Amino acid sequence: MRSDINARLLKYKSKDKKIFIQVDGLAYDILERAIEKNYTPFLKKMLSKKGYKKYKIISNLPSNTPASQMKIMYGLKSKIKGFRWYNKKENLHYSFKNPKTANYWENIAKKETKEELLKDGASYINIFTGGARRSLLTLSKMFETNKKMRIENNEIWKFIFLNADLVFKISYFLVKETILEFFESLSYKIKKKSQRHQPFFFYVRLTNNVFFKEIASLGAMLEMNEGVKKIYITYMGYDELGHMRGPETKEALRTLKNIDKSIKKVVKKAEQKGYEVYIFSDHGQTKSIPFQKKYGIKLKEVIKKSIAVDIGIKEYNAKYEHKEFMFFYGLEKILKTVIVLGYKPIEFIINKIFKYTKKHKKEKIDINEDIVVTNSGPMSHIYIKNIPKRMEESEILEKFPNLLSNLKKHNGIEFLAVKSKKGYKIMGKNGEILLNEQYEIIYENKNVFKNMNMSKKEVLKSLAEVIIGEDIGDIILFGAMLEENLVINFEEQYGGHGGIGGLQNFPFLITQNIIQKRGKTILDLYNIFREKGDD
Repeated sequence: MRSDINARLLKYKSKDKKIFIQVDGLAYDILERAIEKNYTPFLKKMLSKKGYKKYKIISNLPSNTPASQMKIMYGLKSKIKGFRWYNKKENLHYSFKNPKTANYWENIAKKETKEELLKDGASYINIFTGGARRSLLTLSKMFETNKKMRIENNEIWKFIFLNADLVFKISYFLVKETILEFFESLSYKIKKKSQRHQPFFFYVRLTNNVFFKEIASLGAMLEMNEGVKKIYITYMGYDELGHMRGPETKEALRTLKNIDKSIKKVVKKAEQKGYEVYIFSDHGQTKSIPFQKKYGIKLKEVIKKSIAVDIGIKEYNAKYEHKEFMFFYGLEKILKTVIVLGYKPIEFIINKIFKYTKKHKKEKIDINEDIVVTNSGPMSHIYIKNIPKRMEESEILEKFPNLLSNLKKHNGIEFLAVKSKKGYKIMGKNGEILLNEQYEIIYENKNVFKNMNMSKKEVLKSLAEVIIGEDIGDIILFGAMLEENLVINFEEQYGGHGGIGGLQNFPFLITQNIIQKRGKTILDLYNIFREKGDD
C-alpha cells in the first residue's frame, strides 16, 4: 500500500523541479555505517519507508569537489588535475583555495558544455554555479562583478540576517559546536591522539557546521517557495571533520546528525512543493596518515635526496583550502550586511580587516625553484620546471638517474606514473604496466594495483583523467595503501581524497528513480540529474 502511495507521489512530481543535496566527502560505506548506528535517522527512514534507494557511485580521479562538480554540473570529463597543480609554460599555480582558479575553469566549462545543469537555478555553498541565476557562497563567484547578481545576492544576505528564527538557531548551534570542539580538541590532546594542526579550525568548524549549513537549508527552502526549478546545495561539515580527525571517527560521524536534520527540513519542503530529490556525495574519504608524520621527512626532502644535486624544490600543501577562504568571505558579507542595516561607522575597519580576501585575486606567482611539487591529498604532481614540455621517462632518467627508482621503492608510495616514448608507464613495488598512446596495455609485469579495492579496468579508467592531458606532472605519485582503508597522505590530513584507494573513490546517490546499471560514475550523474530516471 505504502509503495503505491510513493509511486503516485513520484508520478505527480514535476520533471523540471529538482533539488540536489550534496553531502561533501561522505563515502557509501560510511553512509551505511551512519545509518546502522542511527547517526542519520531521516535518511534511514527515506530508504526504508519513502521508496528511495541508495547506490554506490565511482569517483574517478581526481576524487575531489572541484572535479566532481565540473562533471555533475557541466557533464565534462575534468580538465582539473588535482586540488592544486601547475602550468609549466605559463608559470601558473592553480589552486582551488583561490576563487580566481574556480572562476577561470568555470568559464571554460561554460563554453564547452552542451547544457548547464542549473541554468536559471540556484547554487548555495558550492565551487561552481552550474549556470545558476543566483549563487550564494559559491567560490567561482566570490569576486562577482555582475551588478544585477550582486544586488540579488545582497538581498538574500539581508533576508538571512534579519530572519529571527535563523539567528536563534545559529546562536544555539554556535554554543553547541563551541562546546563540542573544546572538549573534542581537549580529549585528543590528553589522549595524545593525532589530529590536523589547523589554527583556524575552530572558526572553520563553526562556519561549516552552523553558518553554511543553515544558510544552505534556508536558501533551498526560499528558492523552492519561489518555484526555482533547479537548486543545488552542499553541506560541508562532515568532510572538514574527516580531514581533521578521520572520516570514521565518532567526531566526524556526529556531524552527520545535524546534517540529517537539515536534510529532513529541506526534503519535507521539497515534497510539499513537488520537487524531485537527489541526495549524494561528490567523493568519499579514506582514513590517512600524513607522509611526514609516518616517515619523519617531507616529500620534497625525499626528492632532494634522490637527485643528489643542490636545487630548489617548492612544495605546495593545504595551509588552508577553499572552506577556510569561504569562512572569511562569509564573515565579511555578514558584517557588511550589518553596515547596510545602519552601522556605517565600522565600514572602514571591516574593509581593512578583510583585505585578506582580496589578496587571493592574484593568480600568477613567481616560482624560482627548479622543481615544483603540488600535493592534493594522497596524490602529488612533480614538475621539473625548466623543461617547458612534459618530460618522458628517458629524459627524467638522463637528468636524475636515481629519482624514479628511489620514489618507486619508497614505502610511502604505492605507484607512480610517467610519460614514456610508447605512451604511459605506471610502476610501483608490486609491478608495472606500460600503455600505448591509445591507453591500451602493451606490457604488464605482476599486479601493480594489487592493493586497490577496484578492478584493474576501473583503476586504469580512473587514472586516465590525471595521467593524460595538459598540465600533468612529469611524475605523478600516489600514496601507499598501508591497510585496506588506510592511505598515505601527502598533506597533513587524517582523512584524504583526491587520489585512489580505499573509500575515497566511492560516493553514494539516494534517489527514488531506478538506476539500472552498476558501475555508474560521478560523470554519469550529469545525465541522471538532467533526465527522469536512468536513460
